[in-house]
Amino acid sequence: MKRKNSRRKQSAKIENLTQSILKILKADTDKTFNYKQIASKLGVDDPSSRNQIIKKLSQLTAKKQIEEVERGKFKLVPNINTYTGTLDVTTKGSGYVVVEDLEEDIFIPKNNLNKALDGDEVEVYVYKRKRGGKSEGEISKVINRKRDEFVGVIEIQKNYAFVSTQNSKMYTDIFIPKNKIFEAADGDKVLVKLEDWPEKADSPFGKVLKVLGKPGEHNTEIHAILAQYGLPYEFPKEVEEYANAID
Repeated sequence: MKRKNSRRKQSAKIENLTQSILKILKADTDKTFNYKQIASKLGVDDPSSRNQIIKKLSQLTAKKQIEEVERGKFKLVPNINTYTGTLDVTTKGSGYVVVEDLEEDIFIPKNNLNKALDGDEVEVYVYKRKRGGKSEGEISKVINRKRDEFVGVIEIQKNYAFVSTQNSKMYTDIFIPKNKIFEAADGDKVLVKLEDWPEKADSPFGKVLKVLGKPGEHNTEIHAILAQYGLPYEFPKEVEEYANAID
């Protein structure tokens, strides 16, 4: 009977609890969390899990990785291993954060990008330094988006659509709700704007701003290139008439 109980307790152990708690606190460094809120974030509510969380919070406080601001309320201790820089996403989906004051870039595995996109200004936490190699870290906050408009081809389903972008460094499709497809038809090349990225969503949510045309057509591709770089491809009527009047 004792062996069965020990196996039951071991199977209920929360894996990677330290990293999970630190990740929750890093996601919102200005907010405090109690053990109940952390348990909710982790999706657990049994007594054993809550006790593990309480014990781990005590251990992290003793190690000065977190601090108890008020009774039972914890937040992350500001860490010297946190930097601000610009994210450079690779075509493989991982990335590097370029920090002005560091000689080497910080490598970011794909699963640690945390919704940051290429060119974004980000806050990064360095958790591992490899001998003879680059530092490795995790993006804890997106400070500023470099861009929120993208060009891609829309694939329309019954109740929603997805846009696959032309940018090789854009590692995710953009989800488009049915009421924000605009006048696009399946397969059109479109200009979309990011609006939100819900916490549990794999893809950002957006809306179609402009239908550029069918892929492969000359005007479509010209407009797509201009839109991709944020350049105007349409001008006021007065400007068009003035340009046409020039020899």
